[in-house]
Amino acid sequence: MLKEKFKELEARVLSEIKSFYGGRLISVVIFGSVARETQNFDSDLDV
Repeated sequence: MLKEKFKELEARVLSEIKSFYGGRLISVVIFGSVARETQNFDSDLDV
């Protein structure tokens, strides 16, 4: 369940970033525990 919540959050954040930067966006990198899929309830999304 936690993994799915972070996937939803990733999708929303990516959508907002794409909307804000548009064609100027080159890449988005997610790192940390969420990227490694070792997140827990205290984790945040590192972008």
